[in-house]
Amino acid sequence: MRVLLVEDEAGVRLMIASGLARAGYDVIEASDGSAALRLLEEGTLPDILITDIRMPGADGWTVARAYRARLPDLPVLYVTGFADENNPVPGGVILPKPFRAAQLLAALASLQQAHSPAVVGGMTTGRAAAHVTDRRMRIYLPDEPVQEMTLSEYQNFLERNGLVSLVVHEAAG
Repeated sequence: MRVLLVEDEAGVRLMIASGLARAGYDVIEASDGSAALRLLEEGTLPDILITDIRMPGADGWTVARAYRARLPDLPVLYVTGFADENNPVPGGVILPKPFRAAQLLAALASLQQAHSPAVVGGMTTGRAAAHVTDRRMRIYLPDEPVQEMTLSEYQNFLERNGLVSLVVHEAAG
């Protein structure tokens, strides 16, 4: 699975890229939003987009919209130190910094499952967005009020609605 990682802080980008590579992802790195847009122009088409929000050049919202214009079902994970920001593309997930590797991998697993064909056909618009915090998620569903729930409650929600099951394993320490 090819992941495009867009992060302007080199140390953070290295940490995330290393963790993703250890988990078996093929990581393509962009040092800012403008570099990510150049990759798109060159034909780089990832399976998942992970992007910071506040960056020099193009911000993460712009990067995600540009990639979604080319790849409408692209899973998008925003990583940000500014958790109050909220303008994701439909189906986008916001993961506040700092986060643990287990939280990043859980968010990616959730995105991959949410963008599976069974889920796309099972929801009104085929999209839901989630804002993940340490133990709770804020869920944005089409034509529904915002809901806050734990990962366990989210898994139950998905199962009750016949969508997908979400398995989250959190590493100790």
